[in-house]
Amino acid sequence: MSCCPQSGLIRPSARPPGAVYRFAPDWKKEHVLSHLANARGILQAEGYKGYTKLYEPEPDGVPRLREAACWAHLRRDLHDFWASTRSKIAREALELSMPRAFCDFAGLAEK
Repeated sequence: MSCCPQSGLIRPSARPPGAVYRFAPDWKKEHVLSHLANARGILQAEGYKGYTKLYEPEPDGVPRLREAACWAHLRRDLHDFWASTRSKIAREALELSMPRAFCDFAGLAEK
């Protein structure tokens, strides 16, 4: 991976992947918005609500950043929905997004 200094985004290359950690003294979204103020492209991040504004469209209608969402957060929401409703479609979505061993552990496997 190589870093684009103008945006702070990591771009694909032949080098091994990398990650950036930037300390902030609290969970205020101002830290995220400041750090990624000039970023463009795709952002893979956890489900912290402070990122939401970064995915909103600019005045021209195009968002600066596209979200590469975390499957773990989506699966957690699907599992919670399935656990409370036993929805067949929620179970199917979970089965498609998880390894079989985890489906067995989570009680999603066919009986």
